[in-house]
Order: sequence, then C-alpha cells, then structure tokens
Amino acid sequence: MGSGMALGFLIIYFLLQSPLIRFTAGMVPDSQPFVQLLFGIFLFLGTIGLGGALMGVLGGRAISRFSSATSESHFEWRSAFSFFIAQTLMAIPTLAIVAIVSFFNQDIDVNYGKLPLVFALIGILYGLIGGLLFGLLTAGLRRTFWITLAAMAGFGAGGLLLGLVLRWTVIPSENEFLSLLASAAGFFLFGAAGGVAMALVYQGYQDQRTVFPDSTLGRVVKFVFVGGLLLLALIALSNVLDLIRIVRPDLATQLVLPTEGTGWVDAAGATGSIAAEPSDEISCENGRIAIRGANAETDVSAWAPCFADPQVATDSEAIRHAVWYTNQVTRALGGTTTGHFIMESILNNGTWSMPAIVALPDQMVEPILSGTDAGTLYLTWEGAEQSFSMTPYQCDGPPAGAISQAVYNAVRSEQFRPADDLIPHCGNRFDRMHFTPNPKAPEQTLEPTPLGAFNTVADLISNAQYEVNLVNMQWDAPSEFESPGKAIARAVADLYDKVKAHPENYPRGMTVRILLGNLPEPAVLSLADQTHHTITDLRNEGVGPSDPEIGWSIQLGNYRGNLPHAHSKFMVVDGETAVAAGFNISYLHLDENFPYYLDLGMTDMGLQMTGPVAQTVLAAYDDLWTNSDLITCWGNPPAAKLLFTLFCGTAPTEVYHPPEVLRFRVAEENDNAAFALHHTFAHLESDEALLAAIDAAQETIDLFQVNFSLSTPCLALSLVSDYCTEENFAPVYMLALRDAVINHDVHVRVMMEESAMNGIENRTGVIWFYKQLAAAGKEDNIELRFSSHKMHNKAMLVDKDFLVVGSQNFHYSAWGPNSLTEYNIATDDPAAVQQFLNEYEYWWNLAIPVEDVIGSELEALRSYQ
Repeated sequence: MGSGMALGFLIIYFLLQSPLIRFTAGMVPDSQPFVQLLFGIFLFLGTIGLGGALMGVLGGRAISRFSSATSESHFEWRSAFSFFIAQTLMAIPTLAIVAIVSFFNQDIDVNYGKLPLVFALIGILYGLIGGLLFGLLTAGLRRTFWITLAAMAGFGAGGLLLGLVLRWTVIPSENEFLSLLASAAGFFLFGAAGGVAMALVYQGYQDQRTVFPDSTLGRVVKFVFVGGLLLLALIALSNVLDLIRIVRPDLATQLVLPTEGTGWVDAAGATGSIAAEPSDEISCENGRIAIRGANAETDVSAWAPCFADPQVATDSEAIRHAVWYTNQVTRALGGTTTGHFIMESILNNGTWSMPAIVALPDQMVEPILSGTDAGTLYLTWEGAEQSFSMTPYQCDGPPAGAISQAVYNAVRSEQFRPADDLIPHCGNRFDRMHFTPNPKAPEQTLEPTPLGAFNTVADLISNAQYEVNLVNMQWDAPSEFESPGKAIARAVADLYDKVKAHPENYPRGMTVRILLGNLPEPAVLSLADQTHHTITDLRNEGVGPSDPEIGWSIQLGNYRGNLPHAHSKFMVVDGETAVAAGFNISYLHLDENFPYYLDLGMTDMGLQMTGPVAQTVLAAYDDLWTNSDLITCWGNPPAAKLLFTLFCGTAPTEVYHPPEVLRFRVAEENDNAAFALHHTFAHLESDEALLAAIDAAQETIDLFQVNFSLSTPCLALSLVSDYCTEENFAPVYMLALRDAVINHDVHVRVMMEESAMNGIENRTGVIWFYKQLAAAGKEDNIELRFSSHKMHNKAMLVDKDFLVVGSQNFHYSAWGPNSLTEYNIATDDPAAVQQFLNEYEYWWNLAIPVEDVIGSELEALRSYQ
C-alpha cells in the first residue's frame, strides 16, 4: 500500500498541476457559476479519489498474498473501491482540518508536535473508513472488527510518520523537487504502515491463528489493547469534532454604550456661580440615601452611606447630578473600604446611577456643588484649595477628515448601535504604537524593550486603578525562558502586590479579566491547553487567587464559540485606555536571537488610545465576556495537565464594572478622530467601516497584511479553474480594493506573508488581483510584495491619513456572517500615522516583489490580457 499511496499522491499532484483539469473545468461557461462550482468540486474529489483507488489496487494485490480465501482480483477491486471512498470522503475534512489548524496555529511550522498529531488523528479516521469498508467487502462482518482496528492503528501511526516527514523535510525546504520527493516518501510511509497492519491480521486469519492466546492473561491483554485503540479512536474523533463543531453564541447585533456620565477633571480652584441645593427627590435618612417621587424604584441597598442630604444640580444636557460625602465604599467581591469619599449619582433614564467616587478629601467634609449658565458643574468643599469640574461630553456629528467622515457614516447605522448612542470619536489622545518584536525603523523614537510590545502592554496593566479587561486568542505554554505569558502574568502579579500592600489606594478593589479565544488546536483535553498555560504563568509569577478581604478579583474566561472562535486581541484599562492589536501572547513575536525555538521575530503591532473611545471598547469586551465560560478551579489545581483538568471546570460569566469606569473621560482637545470597530458574525461594523474607508480613498492604500486571500470556494477551485469573479465568490475586501484602483485611480501597496499556509493562500489572491487589474489596464497602480520576514500584521493606511490597526485579516475567516470575532482601532491622528509609516517603509524596503517569486505566472496573465 505504501507504493500505491506514494504513486497516488504523485498522480494527484501532477493532475492538479496539469492544464487538463483546467481545460475540463473551462468547458462549463462563465454564465453558470454554480455549475462551475459543482463541476469543480466533482473534479477535485474525483482526482483525489483516483489516487485512493490506485493505492487500493496495489495494496489489495499485496494483501491478497496473505490470504487464499479469494482471488487477487477480488482483493484489488474491493480495496480500490474501499479506499476510493475513504479518500474521497476524507479529502475535504482533511483540507479543512489542516487549513484550520495551520492558519490559527502560526507556530505549526516550528512546533514539533502539532503537525504529526494532526495527521495521526486524520490517519485514525482514514483507517476507520477504509478498514471498515475493506473488511466488510473481503472478510465479512465477523472479522471486520479486527481489520478496522488494525487499519486505524496502522494509518494512525502512518499519519504520525507523514506529519514528521512534512515537518522535518518539506516545510523547511525551499527546493520544490526535494519537497515533492519527501512528500511522496511520507505518503509511502503512511500507506505502508496501514497496509502492514492490515496484512498482519489477514495473515493471522490465513494461518488460523488468534491474535491473543485463549487464556485469562490473553483476554486481559486483548481487553487492554482493544480498549486502548477504541480510546485513541474516541480521542481522535472527539478532537476532530471539537475542531469542526459549530457553536454560535448569542452575540449582540447592536452594541450599547455602558457609559453613565462624564468624568470630573481638575478645575484649579475654579467654582460656578449657581449654587446647588438639596432636593426632595434624593435625601439622606438615617444615614442612608433615600429616593422619592417618580424615581423611587431605584435600588439603593448597596449605596454608600451618607451624613447629610446630597447636593443636586443640573448640567447642560438637563441631567441631574447628586453628590454627597461618605466614609465607606463597596469593593469588588463585596466588602467595604473605609476612608473619605465624595460620591456622585446621575439621574439617567429615570434611574439614579450607582454612585461613583469623584473626589478623595483628607477628612470628613460637606461638598459644595455649583454650576454655570453654560451647564458646567463644579465641585469643592470648605477649606479645599482644589476643585473639580464636569462638562458633559459632547461629540455630535461627523469628524472633519474625509475618510473619517466615511467611516463615521458607516458605523452610525442603527444596525450597529441605538440611534441615541453617540459615537465617541472626539477628545481622544493617541498614546503610542506597540510593535513586535520591537520597533525597527531608525526614525522611531520608541525605545526597544526585552520583549517588545509585551513589556509595553504589561506596563499598562500594572498601573491600572480599577480593572483590566484583556482578550487574546492564544496564550503560549510556559517554559524555562522569559516569555510573553510571563511578562503579562508578572504585570498582573505586580498589580496584585500593590493591592495587597495598600488596599486603601484601591477603594473599589481590583478586577482583572483575561479572556481566551477557544483556539482550535489538536488537544487531548480542552481545558489542558490555553487555560492551563494561563493559570500556570499566573501562579508561577505569584498572582494570588480572588480575595474579598482586599477586593482582589482575578477571572479567566474562555470564549464559548467555535467555528467561528474569537480572534480578537484587545485590552481596555479602567474604561479609559484601550489597545487593539494583532499579536497573540506567543513566543513567535520575540526577536530571532531569543533563546527559544519558537522565536521567529514575527512582526505585528497594536494601537493605543486614551479617551472616550475606550467606552466603545468596553462594550465590545462585555459582548464577548457574556458569551464565554468562566474557568473555575477547586482549590489550587495541580500543575500536571491531566490532573489540572480534573480540578477545573466552567461556570457562567457575569458582567460588572465599578461605576468610576463607566465615564467618558476626555483625554485631549483636538480635531483628530478615533473609532473602535467591533466585528462578530452578528455585528459587522468593522467590515462596513473598512469598506467605507477603502471606497473613500482618493490617492493611496497601504496594506500591511499577513493575509491577502480569496474566499473558501476560490481557494479550493483555484486548483482546477479560474473561478472567482465579481458575480460569485470573490471577497468584498478584494472587490473594494479592485474598485478603488479602477474607479478612483488609487495606488495600492500590499505587503504580505510568503511562507506556510498564508503564503499559499496569498499567491492565489495576488494572481486574482493582478488578473482583475490587468484586464482593466491598471496593473501599474499596484505594488505587491512578500515580506522578507515572518509577519502577522493586520493594518491599513488610507491616503496617508487614516490608520486602522487590529486583528482583522484580509482573509475570508475575518469577514462576513460566518467569521471569527475581530477588533480594530482606527484614527487619523498624524502621530499615529507617522509611527506606522516609519515601520511600514522600513519593512517595505526589505520586502520581495511578487514578480521575483511568481513572475512567470504574472507575465503569463499579462500576455493573456
């Protein structure tokens, strides 16, 4: 069977490369796209099945020598039929599994274990189908069980060998001929292992030998052997089902801002001219706040106590504010903090909001609240040298920039947010870009750090005042070396130590939420991978468990969805500062001279903004957190993965934020715009925003995108036909880029990944894009380059004015209603644009023009046009 499998692989390879298949597919007219689709699938599966039939013929002939029960031809055609069916049935699942695992496990070409495990699982399922059919057709029902078990064991082992060959020889090789030979050798081992295993069983039937002695020990061994194989099959099936099982959580179609008001700022001693007065609607009775009148249903049971009636004033938006002094506030997880606090409650939609701390006097005081004719409120107290002011946050209408206006109009739609919810694009401050492995451009003023962006993001975490909300798809396993996971965990540990040492500095306590993306990867036990990595790093760095005594709450969640899972990577701190990024918490982003085999120097970036836009990010985080499972562990779970799983389980998540977090806080008065763009299968805001930005482009579009690929049918059928056109399955982002070039004469630069699965997909995208523009005579408007380094970036700059950075690839998995979760932050701040451009131009100058890699194919297209 080994020779048949190797020969079948080579025939499949050359058939799919030959013009015969494309000629056959081209017989269907372009006016029948769905017939093209079905015909293309038929050709593809038929070609794959043909390889299986050839293996079956040769394998059946070889196995027939171990059995005289029937003729050689009997074995040949039954084996051909069995493995034609097995290979045809397994073709699309195999491609899907390998594509999913490869795409979302960027370390698969350097991590020694993942690819062999994937092919071992595929081999077991292949053996189950092929062995079952072959056994039934050649040996009868009674003997099929052992033949099937042998096929599963043999092809499972063969899959492991195939994966090792591909990992050690094919992936690192740049020689196509040597890669082809190595692949053929791997498929030979795959087929040989399965064939030998089945031949041994047929030999046993021929010699009338039993596999196990008819004794107590033999029966025990038989039980253990069969049970082990069945367990392996069950694990394989479970893993495959976990990878392909569709789970769609109840994500929001509209995002509602959680914001309850505007934050107070230092007023340098200034006060208002209109004094506030107590009001009958809210008062202090027996040391507790009491609500009367139409708003009496407000629940005040958890409110801070009082010593005098609150002062009440109305702001410029006709919203009522009540302030009072208290000596204690409630912390996270319950409990109280004692001290001196001035509290504020806001009458929103008929309900008084949960009181928030607005000032910290050094003794018991009586607040003095005042206002102005313009509606700005001022707060001070007797003997105070300081004062605070609050002007309601306003951000009416679109921003000034042309691209920003187009994006504003796209996200203003009521399908994404209520009509009365504002878009907080005003008053935001660009803080910095975060680069992995470090900023490289000589023009950058950003200082490098040992772990690049992971150190700079960690600094944000350790300086939080109320809460940290972090979501990331992947958290790599701990090791003896320094790691991104350790850096993040150490920042959380530093924050924990601060809260523990001085809880009075954190009157609301501290909540840290870490949300993982339910990454699809081969694993024996689902809780024994990403969650285990995270908890291990946190524990190793000294992060304590949740502690009501000091108000410390540490929560770990795992997104509930699968196919699609969560690909978002962002963080929001104190409802005020947010980072949207493309990098996972992974070694792959560390400098190549880092002492660990997974360090690839993979570039990526994040964009950090402070201001009201963070409230939009908080709403998106709550959407994901609500649709996730809280990881709960009994006691202190053991470090061993298997035992860890026994001690940990899941529970529903709950959304809670301290009221101080739910405030718009203007960071900087400027004319720059900022948008936070959420994408889920239920909420396509980011898609529409990016398409609007592309459509509004007038001069240039610069893409720093690891992916530049077509949709799923386009990728599969590119093997047999030129299928993708505007009328069927070309993705919207490719069509938008094409139309920007053709309709607006925009110049487009794309820098993309050249290696591994991304590289394969990107070549297909490049050829399609080039062909479309060549047909319109616009091929000189595009510059396409493969990155000279490993990259993972997802960024776009439009007209050198509007920058988008985040997790959303130009890949079919990141767009439309059957896609992953994604997150971007966009801005037209000149400082952000310049930091991005510095880095982009540095890497662009090192990138490889696509003509140097696939020039012959592009020249053929040019000649054809």
